[in-house]
Amino acid sequence: TRARHGAKRAPGAPSSRAAPQPSAASGSAAFGCGIEQRRWHSCRNRHCPQCQTRQRDAWRAARLGELLNVAYCHLLFTLPHEINALAAVHARWVYDTLMQCAAASLTGGARVRS
Repeated sequence: TRARHGAKRAPGAPSSRAAPQPSAASGSAAFGCGIEQRRWHSCRNRHCPQCQTRQRDAWRAARLGELLNVAYCHLLFTLPHEINALAAVHARWVYDTLMQCAAASLTGGARVRS
C-alpha cells in the first residue's frame, strides 16, 4: 500500500485521497479507500517507554557526548538537617564553606593515597 498511501506528490498538487480520520478510541486511522492503519496516541508521560523512548535515548546520547574520556567517581557531600535554618539565612557562607571542606577532604585524601 506504500504506492497507494506513501507516494510523494508535487508541492501544491491537490490530494487524491481523504485525510485520515481517527476512529473512536481505537487509535486507528481510516483512509477514504477503506484501508485502516493502527496509530499510537502519545500519553506524553515522561516515564512511558512507548512514548518517550526516542527522547530519552537522544538525551542520554547527548549526555554521553559531554563526558570526558576519564574514569569518573560520583561523590556526594551533604549537610546535617540541623544546618538547614542557618543555610536558609546565610546560604552563600554555608555552601562556600561546604565546598571548601569538600575540596580539602578530597585533596587531603589524594595526598594520603599517593
